[in-house]
Amino acid sequence: MRIRTGVSLAVWACLFAAGADAGEVRKCEHRDGSHSYVSGACPAGTRQAWVRDVEPEPVDADRLRERQTALNRWQQRSRVRGSSGGGSRPSQTSRNNAAKACETAKRRRNEVRDRDWYTLTLEQLRTLDDRVARACR
Repeated sequence: MRIRTGVSLAVWACLFAAGADAGEVRKCEHRDGSHSYVSGACPAGTRQAWVRDVEPEPVDADRLRERQTALNRWQQRSRVRGSSGGGSRPSQTSRNNAAKACETAKRRRNEVRDRDWYTLTLEQLRTLDDRVARACR
């Protein structure tokens, strides 16, 4: 197993520890100045900088199960929001209502801006634009 620079040793050690009881990690330096971490011998053309023994950290099974459940829920919500078919698709009526609300907000903003242009403050303009942004999501 070889991990290039950019992956922290702690992360790599945790991943390594998940699959083994104990082991060694070697830092190998390449000719171009980069380095990698390996669980076996350093590849040809590299120099071993150091070797460290690694022990897996104890895993709390309940906490791991909670994290997996939370991850599964998050993935499911993401799929529902991002899917283009099935029951998660908005109805034609709700899309039409959203489009009407967006157009109404834009029309209202333009009317107020045209009518009160010389007296509007920057904050009032920002408020009008925020209403349009919320209506047109």
